[in-house]
Amino acid sequence: MDAVNERNLNRGWQFALARESGSLGRVPAAEDKGVRVDLPHIPRQHKLNAADMWVGECWYWRQLDLANWCPGQRCYLEFEGLMQESWLYVDGVEVAHHCSGYLPLVLDVTPWLVPGKNPLVAVRLSNRYNPDIPPGKPYESQDFCLYSGMYRGAKMRICNELHITSPNLTGDFAGGGVLVSYPVAEEDTAIVSTRTHVANTGDSARTCVVRCSVLGPDGSVCATSDSEEVRVEAGTGKQVEMDLLVRQPRLWSPASPQLCRLEVELIEGGTVIDRVGERIGIRRIEASRSGGFRINGKVHRLRGTNRHQDHPYVGNAVPDAAQVRDARRLKESGFDYVRLSHYPQSVSFLDACDELGIVVMDCIPGWQFMGGERFRENCYEHARQLIRRDRNHPSVCFWELSLNETDMPEDFATALDRIGHEEYPGDQFLTCGWMDYYDIYLRARQHGGLHTYRNGEKALIISEYGDWEYYAANEGFSQETGEGLKEKCLNSRKTRKDGDAGLLRKMGNFMEALDENLTTRAIACGQWAFCDHARSLSPELSTMGVRDYFRYPKFTHYFYRSQRDAGEPMGTGVMEPMVFIASHWTEQSPLTVHVLSNCEAVELTLNGRPVAPVSVPEAYPHLPHPPRLFTLERFEPGTLAARGLIGGRVVASHTVSTAGRARAVEWTVDEEGVPSVSGQPDLLIVHGRIVDAQGTVCPLSDLRIAVILSGPGRLIGGHPPYCEEGIFSFLVQTTGEPGTLMISAEVTGLDVSVFNYEIKPCPLADEAPVHHRLSS
Repeated sequence: MDAVNERNLNRGWQFALARESGSLGRVPAAEDKGVRVDLPHIPRQHKLNAADMWVGECWYWRQLDLANWCPGQRCYLEFEGLMQESWLYVDGVEVAHHCSGYLPLVLDVTPWLVPGKNPLVAVRLSNRYNPDIPPGKPYESQDFCLYSGMYRGAKMRICNELHITSPNLTGDFAGGGVLVSYPVAEEDTAIVSTRTHVANTGDSARTCVVRCSVLGPDGSVCATSDSEEVRVEAGTGKQVEMDLLVRQPRLWSPASPQLCRLEVELIEGGTVIDRVGERIGIRRIEASRSGGFRINGKVHRLRGTNRHQDHPYVGNAVPDAAQVRDARRLKESGFDYVRLSHYPQSVSFLDACDELGIVVMDCIPGWQFMGGERFRENCYEHARQLIRRDRNHPSVCFWELSLNETDMPEDFATALDRIGHEEYPGDQFLTCGWMDYYDIYLRARQHGGLHTYRNGEKALIISEYGDWEYYAANEGFSQETGEGLKEKCLNSRKTRKDGDAGLLRKMGNFMEALDENLTTRAIACGQWAFCDHARSLSPELSTMGVRDYFRYPKFTHYFYRSQRDAGEPMGTGVMEPMVFIASHWTEQSPLTVHVLSNCEAVELTLNGRPVAPVSVPEAYPHLPHPPRLFTLERFEPGTLAARGLIGGRVVASHTVSTAGRARAVEWTVDEEGVPSVSGQPDLLIVHGRIVDAQGTVCPLSDLRIAVILSGPGRLIGGHPPYCEEGIFSFLVQTTGEPGTLMISAEVTGLDVSVFNYEIKPCPLADEAPVHHRLSS
């Protein structure tokens, strides 16, 4: 057989709510018909605010094609995301019970296979409230939504009885699959250390050689080595440790995220019988109060954000391409760090962070809740499984093995810290927690003490800032009651409906907070939050994001982007000179105009006449690039034009005009350089901008909008519920087929053109091998 036989199982599932497939104890049979669905999938689309989030039990089932399997081989199934309690059945027999909504279920189903028969695999899911499964908090008081369904991908791997195991299936500490570390990572030399777990599930001893090869970013072989012969007794496994010396390595960092490939092969009798590939980044990290956070010896003071993974209407059921787009948006906003609050997120998102040079804090599920003994044990297991899944990602530098904002007993917190270091031995694993039992201390700005914290050389990370300290006086622990809320006009929860004044107030809060953060010894800080999101505790969206729920930028996005120096390496390129006028220049716009720029000088004109600048605000002395302020005596309709200069030369410009009469709709498919292709369903965000004859957005909010869509896609969530200040957004789910999406709309009083978006054929077949990760 082929050394690697891995198949994508995302397409062709049958789905039914439990009440529609008989009694809850009845497993679907092959002849049962549900609704045909593809993964990722959510059982029921919800309203924009998720106030009607579906809760219940449901079934997914399909037959496996085992044409490539024969007795003597092993068959593994992996489900990347099942919300949240799941039971797996093979031909009606329960074979696994899984208690995690965020981490994979991996199982060897070989014992239940019959030669010549394609088995029926069924998954029963329940997202009913369960205090034993992290995060564990009752839904009505939780600040994010769990959602439901088989919301990530699934795959099948057929391999030899002598094979490399799955990290999420093996029980050994720091075991399973391939564990990679870097004892040395210098400009001239690096050592890549590998620990490969080889299992023999057969009836007799087998002998093999493990071959490890490191391929550079250009695909050339940098190092290769063979182990001595390894004898693996029947029914046992062995860890094989090897070191590879790499000359002139290309090191990974946020500024230059060079990725290599590690290929590990099992060779028996001169034949490759198994192969696993991992993308790796050679780097070493260290963190201390006095030395800061260092990657390969260079200090990086990280400025980032917190991310919730949900999207409108579909919740967590977000395909790989859309995950990559979110990572690109994050980098575009000027962030080089993200905290995955407050749960494990998609491997595809982590892959994109590896590529883009975004440092990640990986988190176990937890938020303001401490459960009983079963809850504790599940937290411990979540920590182990999270580390085993994500340990080889170079972007993952911090591990939050802590329940966010939770009064954890000391023995519980120290056990989680110990588990982290058991699963990744050595000095390259940094645990984080908001109680002082971990390698790095987490502190939110609203809780105070950022300047006074000191515990020897322990490093500090500001876990979040910019929202709650401006929203309530109670430090965020009574969100469901609203106790202690400050005046709405002062908070950071703003949308375009709040006008320029509201968006500027929001931006000002983040400017003030970041300026203060930069006076602390914190090695990283993350603003709250990257995008607006839904939550179970309230029908109102949390609107503190630098982008809205549909990922459309607010003024704050441009502020953070402006804080990166022109020419600064940003992973896949350099930060370009930029200038942005934070105004829509309407009669309601403030007369003090904020211009955001990373240039040396900025000029502003109104209708061609120079506007005198106000001195740089002393309120933000520590920002790399404080906003430039220009004050006008009165409103005059027309055009504001800003120019950014470096070395006396104009390198960036931006104009804003008072809108005229609405004439047309401009369309944008927000693909972020990741075009949609056939083969797998995709989720596209489409923005419509109502503009005048000059292309200026018209701040209209009361228009009736009906989207018209044809081609290989369908509208998700229905027609846009509103037009917010001239912009409306919606989701399109592609069918997986190639063709032309034709997008238009009926908008009151406008003649709207048709926008064509091409979905090109993908060379991969419907169930092509999964390439982003090869694991058994």
